[in-house]
Amino acid sequence: MEIPFVGREKEFSQFQQILQRTKNTRSGTAILITGQMGVGKTRFIQEISKEAEKMEYSIMLGRCLDEKAIPFLPVIEAFEKFSTNREETAKYVPIGLVAGAKEEDTALIEITRERIRMMETLMGRFSKITEKSSVLFILDDMQWADTGTLGLFNYLARNIKTLNLILVGIYPDDYVKTRGSPQFQEFLTNLIQEKNVNTLYLHPLKLEDVSKIVGVILGTWKLPDNLVEVIYEKTGGNPLFVEEVAKAIKEQGLFDLNTRKLTVPLEAITIPSSVRSVIAMRLKELNENETKVMWCASVIGRVFDYEILKQIVDMSDEELLDIIEHLVDRRFFEEMPGDTESFRFMHNPVYEVVYSDLSGLRKKVLHKRVGEVLEKMYSADLRYHAEIGRHYLTAGVSDKAAEYLVSAAEYALKNFACKESITYCEGAQSALANIKNPDLMDKLQQKIYRITGECHIIHGDLRSALSAFERAYACAKKEKEKAETLIKLSGIYQETGETEKAFDVLVNAKALMEKENDREGIASAMTRLAALSMHTGAFSKARELFEKAIEICREIGNEKMLSDAYHGMGTLFIDIGETKNAEEYLNKAMEIRKKLNMKKGLASTYNNLAIVAQDLGDINKALEYYEMAKKIYDELGDLLGIATINNNLAIIHVPRGETDKAMELYLKNVEISERTGDVTTLMLAYRNIAWVYRFKEEYKKALEFYEKSLAISRRIDEKTNLAGVLNRMAITYANLGDFDKAFEYAWESLKIAESTNNLDLIADAKWGIGEVYHLNKDYANAEKYLLETRKIYENAGKLSYISEVDDDLGRVYSAMGRVEDAKRCLNNALEFYKKVGALALIKEVEKELAKVEGKNENIADKDRKE
Repeated sequence: MEIPFVGREKEFSQFQQILQRTKNTRSGTAILITGQMGVGKTRFIQEISKEAEKMEYSIMLGRCLDEKAIPFLPVIEAFEKFSTNREETAKYVPIGLVAGAKEEDTALIEITRERIRMMETLMGRFSKITEKSSVLFILDDMQWADTGTLGLFNYLARNIKTLNLILVGIYPDDYVKTRGSPQFQEFLTNLIQEKNVNTLYLHPLKLEDVSKIVGVILGTWKLPDNLVEVIYEKTGGNPLFVEEVAKAIKEQGLFDLNTRKLTVPLEAITIPSSVRSVIAMRLKELNENETKVMWCASVIGRVFDYEILKQIVDMSDEELLDIIEHLVDRRFFEEMPGDTESFRFMHNPVYEVVYSDLSGLRKKVLHKRVGEVLEKMYSADLRYHAEIGRHYLTAGVSDKAAEYLVSAAEYALKNFACKESITYCEGAQSALANIKNPDLMDKLQQKIYRITGECHIIHGDLRSALSAFERAYACAKKEKEKAETLIKLSGIYQETGETEKAFDVLVNAKALMEKENDREGIASAMTRLAALSMHTGAFSKARELFEKAIEICREIGNEKMLSDAYHGMGTLFIDIGETKNAEEYLNKAMEIRKKLNMKKGLASTYNNLAIVAQDLGDINKALEYYEMAKKIYDELGDLLGIATINNNLAIIHVPRGETDKAMELYLKNVEISERTGDVTTLMLAYRNIAWVYRFKEEYKKALEFYEKSLAISRRIDEKTNLAGVLNRMAITYANLGDFDKAFEYAWESLKIAESTNNLDLIADAKWGIGEVYHLNKDYANAEKYLLETRKIYENAGKLSYISEVDDDLGRVYSAMGRVEDAKRCLNNALEFYKKVGALALIKEVEKELAKVEGKNENIADKDRKE
């Protein structure tokens, strides 16, 4: 008996048009289909899928399950089924393998880049399959999707016009209103705000449609007077409710098909007030073995494999298949599309009613049995560890529950599914109290704290991360575990501006490594100490530490760590202006990274070699290195890496007067931010576009883009960019003669910079104040703030910045009539600009020097006359 597809003519026609339009234009659409539970969302998409197949669409289906919230599992399974159906030899690579090979330690910014790279990898997969045919990709029950799958849906929706793809997400709106998860609520809000998706709402059926469904179930179109009206009134036209009520009337013998009359008075038929009540009433009609099969299936989950069910119910194939086929006939179960060995509950409320009917003790016994079966079949597959752990947790098998859930948390973390990872950690934590083995408990407790800490880092909650890693350190037993935890803590302290603490814990970590004679650990700690020393301007100390780390790495033969130390040393030499030494060490790093195929590291080294080439005045070489780095980022799908290179290339073009080239690169970064949804990239792109307009002296246009960057900075509380943009806006307002506004922004910039304790930011803010005073012709204060700026850069050994400050000081001294001071500063700046090929700036400085020389001649003439 097939229930008729009725009452959806309008919606079906709309979707047909979408199918046709996408096929014609090869430009996709993202759609959310929603409505109350039981309204027919799944049936609607089944009919749409049939229509799409007629139009030669490829169909991909991913079903989200709350008890199996494994990172990206619905997508992975959809790809695997898609490949199998087409007998493709290349299996889809699980996401964990895409992100698993780390070439360098992950900094906070790297986490965002890795997540986007994963999304790009998946979107590239969709792009490839949509080249052959239009694709209808459906995610059912999205309210239970993991955060990774939700993130991918949003990413695809944002870029849907570039794909020959119809992306469909299905969820019940009453779930969202009553018990929706925070992450799903946030996902819907972001999706709708970005306006990348259309929503199709399915309403309950009308009276005539209800009549057709009841007629098919009861076997006749001629129905007793008022029966349909009563069913319609009680069910509100909800298709599932209508279906369950009609089936209950038929199964209880309340309707005689021969006479086409009710066997009892209409008023004697009790129609329960909810669909769950009707389902419960129907379930009572099942025999003992059928009930047992329903119970066992519900413990496995909404979707269950035949082989697993067979091992739990302990029945012969013939007996079990007879029962399953009977339950399919009665529309309790249905076969999974494209999988003859898996079944699912026909409707989610059926599953929920069956499972909730189990006693607590029966649930424990059955969950333990399911856990044992799954462990036997899938213990080697990390994707199933969350499910195995969940069953053991419910069964009270605490040691296995904790071990499998911690493993699941690690797997989720590797895939950046942090909310799921924390959920698994919480489950494991609840099991720890019942573990009898103290060593196992300590081992798992430390892992839980470390995983939780990593998740907090990814979400930018550094205080919570700090607390988690401090707890991990407190319960660490081995010296190496303590040292590794201290190294992680040092990174967090550095990010939060607690530099002294960062130093202290790194020194302690190094001491612990020395105690264990862990040469590799010692070298790692030294490299990190060197980088931290470099960050704070302690360049001599940094050099000493890098040299020692290099020596150890050579002795132990660890080429990867050696390349990191070489790269760090080369970067140090860039900062202190020893360009030739920088080139030597970066070339050493480059050779090793080429040899070991360390692509991300190699791109980073190319980037720094480009900076060296700029400092040496070889702009063509710099451009070549930047393009080499960009090529690698393009291969890796690292769009934020490409955006970084675009910025660096543009920085070369602007001083050379090639503002059109620079603008083109910055606009590409706007496109990247729109593609990835990364607001930081957009924030910086707006700021840099403003810089180009300011360089062209189009100050009002510059302010327009500074305002956009400022708004994002305030919204995400990004203080570094906030202080920088306020500073640039202050100077721009001064260029326009609005000094009240200029000083307001300049002082706010300094206040924010000082709150961060970041010397570079403080120097930048003071530089801006000096420029505003200069433009306001208050030359004494201009000199004061520019000299303070220069001193900070001198202490840090930042020669390029010193030269640029000298440029501004030279102009101030020129205005003050201090000719020799002006010439000295301007010549310093000119020497540097010539080195880097900044043609436009060279022209400006030479013009200023000519003016100064003119003043000098006037003074000399005056002296001669006297």
